[in-house]
Amino acid sequence: MIFAALLVASTSALSGPVVLTGATGRTGYQIYSLMKSHGLNVRAFVRNATKAKTLLNCTKCDESEGVFEGDITKPDTMKAVMSGAAALVIATSAVPHITKDGKLLPFPKGAEPIDIDWHGAKNQLAAFAERQSPSGLGHIALISTMGTETPEDPKGKFFLDYISFYKLNFEAALMASDLPFTIVKPCGLDYSGTVPGKFELVTGHDGDNKPTPSAIARADVARVIVASIENAGIGAGLRFDLCSKVGTPTTDADLPKVLQSARYPWDVPSPVVV
Repeated sequence: MIFAALLVASTSALSGPVVLTGATGRTGYQIYSLMKSHGLNVRAFVRNATKAKTLLNCTKCDESEGVFEGDITKPDTMKAVMSGAAALVIATSAVPHITKDGKLLPFPKGAEPIDIDWHGAKNQLAAFAERQSPSGLGHIALISTMGTETPEDPKGKFFLDYISFYKLNFEAALMASDLPFTIVKPCGLDYSGTVPGKFELVTGHDGDNKPTPSAIARADVARVIVASIENAGIGAGLRFDLCSKVGTPTTDADLPKVLQSARYPWDVPSPVVV
């Protein structure tokens, strides 16, 4: 990858819509709401328009309102939403059934980690990379997961059909794509965390900087993802763990610094000489 070229390309203002996949997911709908409040031209890609009406506050919930219905496991259904897009946010993930008593059940057939986090994610990457767009390379922001450096134990209590393995493999595919990217790997997600900005956000790599407690509110993940799109020149080429801790709350104005903190000491871009 020619990082300098990607950095220059990704610093330009968005010249087209931002596609958000997984827009009705538990983190996706918060990203959608935040991007709308920031005045971004966002296209929501959803499987179910009825669910979109509930979560995205749309009326017709069709393409006239920027809501596109389709399936990431069916590449042809993504052509319309990707056409002319300037950026892509991948917020899709396989989701297991969980009973009221916390017992994990198998993933729905056809929506297992290999289907969603590997094949479906690659379909999204290809559809975005192959789109017709005047906006050039375009930036991709991905929500992955922390802990992919540790092999999953199929006999473990919380084994999830190698979901981390497939997420890690797609991270590698994205990084090898030659497209500008930001990969955010949240610590344990706080399922009750709908209020952003209550904690200090910290970054790290390979599980080496995990505070206790570390679970991060989905609303804060949404803030960082949107910041990575709005500050693509800072976020380009980053792959990092994202946690939260008790401390000085991270404000919206601090988010570019959060992205900058995720760079390794040797990975600070040199100023562009004109």
